[in-house]
Amino acid sequence: MERVASEGYRTRECLKLPSSMTIIADESRTQNIRVIASYYTQITLPRLTELLDLSAAEAERTLCRLVTDKVVRAKIDRPAGIVDFSPRSNPDEILNAWSGDLGKMLGLIEKTSHLINKVSLLISRNSAIFR
Repeated sequence: MERVASEGYRTRECLKLPSSMTIIADESRTQNIRVIASYYTQITLPRLTELLDLSAAEAERTLCRLVTDKVVRAKIDRPAGIVDFSPRSNPDEILNAWSGDLGKMLGLIEKTSHLINKVSLLISRNSAIFR
């Protein structure tokens, strides 16, 4: 196996390079997971393995490799058996959404305070009339 070709490089057997079929299968799995990530925000592991036609361990291993290579963004919840493909949120968008929610909450507090004052005023007027 330690044959060296006449041009000065080692043969495929010596370098133990993956076969072209293995490379094609890996690229096919990568593309399939990219497509799944674009269509799903959450998917169960059994459904993922069914779509990929892989074993659970192989599907998880492939997904973990793609996450570490930053090809896709995903979180795996093993106890629940769910893969979450939600996109990364921009911190500015999160802050703006939080600020908008805070503004709505303050508006509701102001409206509630106004209604409480109105009711207390009506109660004080009615109590003065009935005395």
